[in-house]
Amino acid sequence: LREHESPIPAQEPKRDLEPKSIPSRTSESVEIPEPRLGSFRVETVPANTVVVLLNGGVPYEPGMRLEPGRYEVEVSAPGYATQREFVEHGTADTVRRIELREHEFSAPTPYGYAVSQPRLLYKVEPEYTEEARKAKLQGVVMLVVEVWEDGLAHNIRVLRSLGLGLDEKAVEAVKQWKFSPGEKDGKPVKVLAQIQVSFRLL
Repeated sequence: LREHESPIPAQEPKRDLEPKSIPSRTSESVEIPEPRLGSFRVETVPANTVVVLLNGGVPYEPGMRLEPGRYEVEVSAPGYATQREFVEHGTADTVRRIELREHEFSAPTPYGYAVSQPRLLYKVEPEYTEEARKAKLQGVVMLVVEVWEDGLAHNIRVLRSLGLGLDEKAVEAVKQWKFSPGEKDGKPVKVLAQIQVSFRLL
């Protein structure tokens, strides 16, 4: 070193005292697709029928989406025998065709076998009870009646019930119906008959 010169101290490298931000790995949300629910539809003959899903927990609607399973449906229409069927439903769309057999009155009767069946001339639609409407109850009340010579229904009894006041409403309506009575040897006679009264929410 030269005279009067002092050594220059070595400089330490600068340290970055500020903390460095480490990019955090955010978990990406993965959408898990929901299982596909196939549509469920019942096609009926005749077309104007009441379709009730008996074990689905919800009212039937054409094309509704349902979990896979075995469902029981009831199909009814005035003038036809009510029919129940089990339908297997998977993830694919299901269409079941159900044809009803014409039937409204039962024959023969206790009053004789060679008896013509009564014919319905005038019909009053039954009213819904508020309780049944809130519960969205649909279906058929089956009645057994005697159609007398006067063309009216007497001694009405409930053969199959719906409940929530609809049985009573069915009886009230049928009491107002007017029939052409059954005949034997050309004369009006009492005839035992089964009548289906349908309840359907519009």
